[in-house]
Amino acid sequence: RTTILDYWDEIIQEQRFIGVLSGEMENDKGVISSWLQNEKVVISLTPGPGNPDKATTYYQVIKRRNGYTLVEFDRKNGRKNQIRAHMVDLKHPILGDPKYSNAENPLNRYGLHAFKLSFYHPVTGDKLTYETPYPSSFKGVLIKQSNKDAELSDAETI
Repeated sequence: RTTILDYWDEIIQEQRFIGVLSGEMENDKGVISSWLQNEKVVISLTPGPGNPDKATTYYQVIKRRNGYTLVEFDRKNGRKNQIRAHMVDLKHPILGDPKYSNAENPLNRYGLHAFKLSFYHPVTGDKLTYETPYPSSFKGVLIKQSNKDAELSDAETI
């Protein structure tokens, strides 16, 4: 039985994500490319047994603060768990993702959100684009004052 997921990469023209990562990323932008094997998501730089797929993720830092980084992602190809695996490889896992070694969860939700999707309508051929705002909790975790910042603010008002 064929489903839309069988043709997802052919149908979807653009799919962008926003994520909150542990730690403050060193680079403002970059590309990570590796081989992913979806059964257990094995990350390696060269193909291995089990028919791994080449996966490329582009990232752009939006903001760093309080030990977290808000990042926008664009996948060249849509492999299962691609962004999650790539961020672990860069030592900055997505918040709230215990499967990929990050149970830290100040968001009280998974720290990855698809915010833009573009595709061509199958009947009309019109390009359709849908966007959602970033979750407010993503911004909130970055703008909360640290305890030290709050103490300094209080001292300045005295």
